[in-house]
Amino acid sequence: MKDVKATVADNLVQLRKAYGLTQAQLAEKFNYSDKAICRWEHGDTLPDINTLCALADFYGITMNDLVSPDFEASETDKEVRTVFKYRLLISAMLLAAVWLLTVVVFITTIAMARPYWIIFVWAVPASCLALMRFWRGGLMHAAVKIIIYSLFVWSLITSAFLHLLIINGVNAWMLFLIGIPLEAIIIFWQQIKKYRDRI
Repeated sequence: MKDVKATVADNLVQLRKAYGLTQAQLAEKFNYSDKAICRWEHGDTLPDINTLCALADFYGITMNDLVSPDFEASETDKEVRTVFKYRLLISAMLLAAVWLLTVVVFITTIAMARPYWIIFVWAVPASCLALMRFWRGGLMHAAVKIIIYSLFVWSLITSAFLHLLIINGVNAWMLFLIGIPLEAIIIFWQQIKKYRDRI
């Protein structure tokens, strides 16, 4: 019969993978190092009882499930989908709030006889920023993160360029050159995180 340490280690690995989290993302959520998560998952050590309870709550399972050798993470698929749908709905609500605020500000500028349609352009990086803040803990696929971060960078640069061009009459096209190294940093950072999580 498998000992409790090995059972908990296997179950922790299954659960983390079912939620699509890396060791670093899980470590960030519980204020541990990714090395500690790695030791738990290899069965070298066990987290203290409070942390085990917190992990069980986080994954929506009981402590009994966590120590059960017959536990299958597929049992939690329904809960994972529910949490993911909930986060998607909250994300949609955040985006709707950003765009509602944008429309209100635009209507206000019409009342002042200075309609600034540029506000809608600024709403794109604001939307990306809201998503980045909401999903920062994990659960978002790395490719989606790269897309959102890239969209944030390029929409921010475009917004600044159009703002300077339309409002101030300055053609600052060289701002787009900043986007090239920033894009490289985004891609390389995601790759570094991926390899760091494997170590």
